[in-house]
Amino acid sequence: MPLRERQETQKVLRKAKLVVPAGIILFWLVMVGALLYREVVVPALRPRINVSRVTRTENAWMGLFFGDRRVGFIHWTTNPDSRGDDAGFRLDVLARMTMPLFGQSASLSLNGNAWQSGYYGLRDFDFTLRSGDNEMRIEGKVANDTLDARVHTGEDSYPLNIPVRHELLLGGGMGLGSLSMPVLEPGQSATIDTFDPSTMGVAPAKIEALEVQTITVGGNSVDTIVMATTVGGVTTKAWVTREQEVVRAETPFGITVQKITADEAVAPLPPGEGADLLRAVSIKPTGISPPPDARRMRVRFSGIPADRMPPDTPVQRREGDVWTVTEPDPDKRALEAEPLTGPDVQKYLASDAFITSDHAKVKALAKEVTGDAQDDWDRAVLLLGWVYENIEKKRALSMPNALDVLRARQGDCNEHAVLFTALARAAGIPARVAIGLAWDDELKAFGYHAWVEVFAQRWLPMDPTFGERAADATHIKLLDGSIEDWPRLLGYVGSLRIEVLEAE
Repeated sequence: MPLRERQETQKVLRKAKLVVPAGIILFWLVMVGALLYREVVVPALRPRINVSRVTRTENAWMGLFFGDRRVGFIHWTTNPDSRGDDAGFRLDVLARMTMPLFGQSASLSLNGNAWQSGYYGLRDFDFTLRSGDNEMRIEGKVANDTLDARVHTGEDSYPLNIPVRHELLLGGGMGLGSLSMPVLEPGQSATIDTFDPSTMGVAPAKIEALEVQTITVGGNSVDTIVMATTVGGVTTKAWVTREQEVVRAETPFGITVQKITADEAVAPLPPGEGADLLRAVSIKPTGISPPPDARRMRVRFSGIPADRMPPDTPVQRREGDVWTVTEPDPDKRALEAEPLTGPDVQKYLASDAFITSDHAKVKALAKEVTGDAQDDWDRAVLLLGWVYENIEKKRALSMPNALDVLRARQGDCNEHAVLFTALARAAGIPARVAIGLAWDDELKAFGYHAWVEVFAQRWLPMDPTFGERAADATHIKLLDGSIEDWPRLLGYVGSLRIEVLEAE
């Protein structure tokens, strides 16, 4: 079927391909751990840390709830563990979650461990994320003011180096009161440095004590102080006892964490659909509903700070507080040509652990699909058609690399975008992943989505998941990046508001 015809028929399937980015789920799991243990990867508030009071094994079981439905658990264990004269502790964590996605279930697990020095804070860690057949592992050490890690996915790995200004903490709360901040009283607040995945660096975290509140946990009344913690524009609310134990926490995208027993945590999950994760995090705009194949759309954004507003691009122009998004005309690319030279060329041709463009299998397929075509745009269209036709549309919570997708031949927008980008780069076409929102006509809302941009005399957006050689005007780009950049979307979830002014 010609690509133009596929573009028309794919519209009816479009609703099945808008998925919640797995990076949000991964980041959320880690940050819930940060909340429960109060200071995960948080610079110390004093030059030396003293964890000598961690003298016995402690367990914490927390249930994960989506609406009123239990969807998983987090289990934390701490054990005193000295290395030489350094009295520290080992932390082990296991988290499992099964989420409803349009009536289907997608499962995710996170497990691993870390060791924290009593004098210098976090020293080493090793965590693995699994979803279906996909697995990603991150392990590393902290030394000489640097968090030096390596991310492993599929057959490849890549380094991750983050400067830190002080010792790091991994712990606090849930029985580890010696590591926690002093209890704040309502009206008080504090600001500390913490690791912000939205910027992959150190950023301030504001902690505010809001009010005293008595809640029911496990059938018992518990007196708590309601605390709000804001990192990178994302606010999580927690109910903390004066003994510094977190008994409940709420995220801005509908998932609640609450203290439960071990038996409750490992009991079979209840049947039933419950609320749907996609509907919970989608953005229902005010104003008009755009057609799913709009060629032009004018929108107004609000609810987020100025530095998180969508970028101004050749297809997404800003005038005052209004953005005009247009579907590009690839036939006019020569008239709108722009340069791409120096480091940018290498950046968008490079291989990494997710975009495995230098692997022999990826190179061979790129050569086979593009054949004798010479023009970069013509070759990109051939690659788009192959990915659209050969990758089964299937929802997943994963952080895939191109080789995994090539092997499994299935996935959602993550898988389509990563594989296409790897094939394009292997063919010598500069390409990158675009992360943002696209219209879902069934939900009548914008859902988080990934597509691609290729450089063929100018940057042109394409959507291999929807089969669109030119991504339509309902694609709102929020940021560039590969799959590891998905967590940066957390600054938008639950906050970004959209008003559609015009669409045609």
